[in-house]
Amino acid sequence: MIRGEAALRRVMTAVAVFSLATLLPGCISVGDRNPRFDISDEEAYEDWKRMEANPVELDRPVVFIGSYRGPDFHVSSLNRRFVKLTSGDRDDFARIPTWFDDTTGAVVDRTIAVTADRFGLSEDGTETVEVDVIGLSMGGVIARAAAVEAEGRPRLKIRNLYTIASPHRGANLAGMISPDACARDLCCESDFINAINDVYEDHAYELYPYGVLNDGVVGVINTAPPGELPIWTRGKFWGSHMTVVENRPIITDIARRLRDEEPIAERGEPLPAYH
Repeated sequence: MIRGEAALRRVMTAVAVFSLATLLPGCISVGDRNPRFDISDEEAYEDWKRMEANPVELDRPVVFIGSYRGPDFHVSSLNRRFVKLTSGDRDDFARIPTWFDDTTGAVVDRTIAVTADRFGLSEDGTETVEVDVIGLSMGGVIARAAAVEAEGRPRLKIRNLYTIASPHRGANLAGMISPDACARDLCCESDFINAINDVYEDHAYELYPYGVLNDGVVGVINTAPPGELPIWTRGKFWGSHMTVVENRPIITDIARRLRDEEPIAERGEPLPAYH
């Protein structure tokens, strides 16, 4: 019995060491601070409590689009967070899951269909009602594709597009690992990425592209369209991209903009040498 207990203790110790080795780096912030986006996690959390205690009426519905093969609990939990920080009314939000999709076209079509079903179309049926959109990673470029006019379907009419670590110029990791057509569309210089960037100058919405340093999946420089700088914050020692769903400064700034309050972040800060 004693020998068994000793073995169990060794196994538990090994599990604890492995957990610390893999999880702790994801809690350690790295990189320069952005002087135009300078708010601590603690300050952001205090602002969360203020906003949750004072819900506001939103100017327009919000559509939340998930990441590539994004687990639904990630999408739904972040969607719930934005509900709590803004109006407190889940009916103001539509959530687009992406867990089972292997093509970008499928996600684009569902985004338009869900938005139209939940919030309606224009009188002539050529576009949805005007919405704000939050795009998590792939969700940001899906929104841009859905906003382009295309024969045979209405377009997504966006007023403000908030993208979180989205591959506007493609994702670095997709160039190395592309298990399906959807991932191949997210490669840098893919036909899909080039198509949305070719028509970008004609867009009618306001784009707020947020990115994090040390993003090994997308690459922070890629989280804004060509010729633009992302609204960037510090990243994590490990897993910057995956942990962006918990990035309090970004969530706070988007929530304040949705509430039509003074934002924290300002555009235009160049990326640091290490990014």
